[in-house]
Amino acid sequence: MTGRHLSIYIALKIYGATEHSEETLNWLHELGICISYARVRDISKVMANSVVKMFEAEGVPCGPILRKGLLTIGSADNIDINPSNRDAKDALHGTGCALTQLPTSSNTGTVRSAEQYREAARALSSIARLPQFYRDIKEVKVRTENLTAPAVTGLCRPTPSVLPQIANTPPLVPSQTTDMPESIIPQTATNQPSGDATSTSSVEEYWITHAQSLIERDLLNHDDVVSWAAFCASNLPQCDRPPCITSMLPIFRDKAQ
Repeated sequence: MTGRHLSIYIALKIYGATEHSEETLNWLHELGICISYARVRDISKVMANSVVKMFEAEGVPCGPILRKGLLTIGSADNIDINPSNRDAKDALHGTGCALTQLPTSSNTGTVRSAEQYREAARALSSIARLPQFYRDIKEVKVRTENLTAPAVTGLCRPTPSVLPQIANTPPLVPSQTTDMPESIIPQTATNQPSGDATSTSSVEEYWITHAQSLIERDLLNHDDVVSWAAFCASNLPQCDRPPCITSMLPIFRDKAQ
């Protein structure tokens, strides 16, 4: 990183941390620490317009960090910013949308970039509006029948083969769970075990015994897992999977209904 790049980085960090303080940035610019406020505004304008140009060219408002050819999951929910504000001038009750992509070791996706739209973005004097197809969204109905889920490779939950300690775990009976409601005990746990440590119920029985032993402690260790989901995740074999890619879409000012 050169001195020029460092001055830009410092200015962008301060720009975001000080709520776009023009006075602070210009003061630091006079000291030779970072670029000026006007320069930061120009950079942010070009970056925003480059992304909008990419939205228009591709016909879909996906952030530059997202890639092509990957399984993509979308989610939307209400987002409340500063809801306790008395005059509601700085409050926002809008809708936030996020896209999450799941790359694999064999498919990392095709990288996209807004760099090719930068020259066209420089010609614009102000920040362009989002494409019409994103600002005006027609009402849709989510299909709840005949859904097709993508195939899953690998284990989704631990099997007795990855929990060798199951073979040495005593059978779970109601007398061992004095404070635990009998309704949460697997039905097979109240019966005499068959001695087969390969059944799915043996994993559930082991987790309940494991969770009960943790609940009885006064203090937990930082690596203790209590919930069923954490127990399953901690006992699955490690897989060579790249981290997920997540991107927030532009926020809607209206609440999701």
